[in-house]
Amino acid sequence: MIDLLNTQSNIFIIGAGRHAAETCHIYQEQEKKKVLAFFQDNNTEIDKKLCEKPVLDTKELKNYIANKDRIKLLCAIGSPKRKLLIERINQLGEWNYDTIISKTAIYQAPNVRILEGTTIAQGCVLTIDIEIGKHTIINIGCTINHDCKIGNFVTISPAVKIAGNVTIEDEVFVGIGATIIEKITIGKGSFIAAGAVVTKNVAPYAMVGGVPAKFFKDISH
Repeated sequence: MIDLLNTQSNIFIIGAGRHAAETCHIYQEQEKKKVLAFFQDNNTEIDKKLCEKPVLDTKELKNYIANKDRIKLLCAIGSPKRKLLIERINQLGEWNYDTIISKTAIYQAPNVRILEGTTIAQGCVLTIDIEIGKHTIINIGCTINHDCKIGNFVTISPAVKIAGNVTIEDEVFVGIGATIIEKITIGKGSFIAAGAVVTKNVAPYAMVGGVPAKFFKDISH
C-alpha cells in the first residue's frame, strides 16, 4: 500500500506511458500536489517505476477506496481507452478527479471554465469565454481563441490552433498541428488528421484530413 501523505492533494495518475510521464512533470511545477503512483491495466512488472514512482495495477485501486477523499485521480492516456477506463474505475465509487494546468499556460481564469479530470499542458494559450469539459487533454503548445466550447474526453494534440466560436463535441481526437477556423462545429467522436485545416463543419464519427480538410470515412463502427 502507498502511504498517503499529508498534502493538499495526493495524486494517482491513471496510465503509465510517456504521456503519463509528461503529466507527472506538469505536477512537479505544483507546490501542493504530489504524484504518489501510476496505475496501469494488467501490470505484471514487479518493481516497475516511472518518474521514480511505483507503477501498480489498476485493480489495486480498490485498496484505496476507503481513503478516496484523500486522493485525486487524473487519467493521462491520450486515446479512446481513457473513457472506458474511467467508467470502469468509477464503478468502484465516486472518486475525486484533479484538473492540472501548467504554470506556463496562459489563460484568462475568470472567463475560462475547465471541468474535472482535464489537463492543460505547457505553453497553451486560452483567451476568453472558453469552456472545456471533463477528462479532456489539451496538449503542448495549443491555442484556443474566444467563445470556444470543448466537450468531454476530447484529445487535442500538440500545436493545434483553434479559432474563435468553435464547438468540439465529446470524444473527438484532433491530430498534431491541425488548424480549425472560426465558427466550426466538430461532431462527436470524429477524428481530425494531423496537419488538417478544417474549414467547414465535421459530422459526428467522421475522419477528415488534408488542406482543406476532406471527408475520408465513417468511423462510427
